[in-house]
Amino acid sequence: MSDFETAHQCEDADRVLLQVPYAGELAPLILSRFEADIPCSELGPSNLLTKLNNLLDTSYTLETPGIHLLLSECINNCYDFGTTYARLRNYWGNSSILSLQDFTTLSQTLAEFEARDTEIRAKAQAGNTIVNPWRVPPRRLWDLFAHRVIPGSIAIGLGPPMYWPISHSWTDDMVGLDTPVNGHEWPVPIPTGVTLESVRNELLNLGAEYVWLDILCLRQRSGDPAKEALRAKEWAIDVPTIGNMYQHPSAAQRVQYCNGFGRAFSTEGWDGPRHWLNRAWTLQEISRDAVIGGVTLKHPDPMQARRSDGDCVSTLAEVMRPLNEILTSREDEVGTLYLFELLTEMKRRAATGTIDKIAGLSYLLRLKSMPAYYETSGVESAWALLVDQMSELTRSLLLFLFPCAGDADRKWMPSWKQIEQMDLLQLRGRWSFFGERVESGHGKAYYRGPFIPKCLIRGLNVPLSDMSSSQEDDSDINPPRFGEVVVEDSAGEGHTQRVWARHGYLIPDGYYTIVGNMEVESLVVCELHATHEKFLKKVSVIQTGEGLEGFGILRRNPHIFV
Repeated sequence: MSDFETAHQCEDADRVLLQVPYAGELAPLILSRFEADIPCSELGPSNLLTKLNNLLDTSYTLETPGIHLLLSECINNCYDFGTTYARLRNYWGNSSILSLQDFTTLSQTLAEFEARDTEIRAKAQAGNTIVNPWRVPPRRLWDLFAHRVIPGSIAIGLGPPMYWPISHSWTDDMVGLDTPVNGHEWPVPIPTGVTLESVRNELLNLGAEYVWLDILCLRQRSGDPAKEALRAKEWAIDVPTIGNMYQHPSAAQRVQYCNGFGRAFSTEGWDGPRHWLNRAWTLQEISRDAVIGGVTLKHPDPMQARRSDGDCVSTLAEVMRPLNEILTSREDEVGTLYLFELLTEMKRRAATGTIDKIAGLSYLLRLKSMPAYYETSGVESAWALLVDQMSELTRSLLLFLFPCAGDADRKWMPSWKQIEQMDLLQLRGRWSFFGERVESGHGKAYYRGPFIPKCLIRGLNVPLSDMSSSQEDDSDINPPRFGEVVVEDSAGEGHTQRVWARHGYLIPDGYYTIVGNMEVESLVVCELHATHEKFLKKVSVIQTGEGLEGFGILRRNPHIFV
């Protein structure tokens, strides 16, 4: 075999199989990109009507009530044929919309769909909080038949059709493409060597009709100041709810490009910062039933393909399985049950900015409300706002289990810097799931539970390495450091109970306030605030086999942590 033939075979093996023109039974309904680009003003009402009738198998005339006015509006709005086709094709022959073939009210109906979408978004956002994130629909969709991006409210205004959400990782060589597909609203970032037409072909061959794709449906950066202001406004609600685009009732089959949008699937580079497996935003886009895009002869079944670098053993399915089990769980409190797993996975992933990792957690934690997204926000302030939106149970984990005081403004919770620095997985399994709730507001944590107002803690100011070997348990990856809590009763008699710490933060011998709960072993060690005696300042956490019941403390009191 010649070198030319060998190279040709290799090229065929790496070619994306479905990126060829669609030739299925729906092909007569699909516009070529040249046909979509024709300005309606060049066609005029008569020719425009003829083309729509031919495509949609109808026989309307310019005398049909309302049709001349409707088509004139399309011309006056400077639509091209693709935009007109995308906006009208679902309603053109729909008897529930066109009563007695009367187009008089169709423009009004489409305007009402868009107004309803605007109302949904307005009600979903209250200041800096998204209060109804799970109801936010896609703002835009890519109509593959028309090869145009249109308002999502028009595409799914009647319910079906369903849309396909596309998940992909951004590459280092994205270039801005000025295209009529999105009405030239912004330069569409696309990897070098990939075209929208080739990906459109692949998605059509897979069976898609409408698609949600971030580079087309989420407003991207542009050099126009007015459009940049609009982007910031849209992003406030659209970015935190990206995950919802993959779980919305109208979302159908998910498509996943592992090596960049439109690019062939490869078994190389799985550890790279730009691979789909390692991006912050793709974590919320995981789906058990995703179709892998970019399939080639070389890798006809990507989920079973083994990586060709690294361990050369793991398949894509095996790598994704642990996260699939967590992220597709139907547990309402998945954000609480798997908090430390989700934080650990997110912080290892790559992102343009840390603020993106925090924003991506909103959906993963299944928050009932979410912070709005502002890319200029400080990392710690964004993290604090996210914690404020967490469930009361999830906040309990941060208060009762995180082993030291926060090093930012709030001492009761860890800073994001501390989250990034600590091995969070060692905190798993430290308690049984319980019903304790920690409220949050004005930067403080509010909790009602049992406490010891004053007790002596001693023996936990010594590093584990300095303790006697009798205290160590070599079988435990986090062996405890043992100490004592001494509590005086009303008669002045001291009662001692053994406690321990499974962390390396030292607690100087001295007097503290301890706050606990009725069921869980973890206790919060606190100091009184220097200027507000009603406020508690977290120092660390300790554990005891009996909680505060061992001290006979049963009464609950309200506590405020700074």
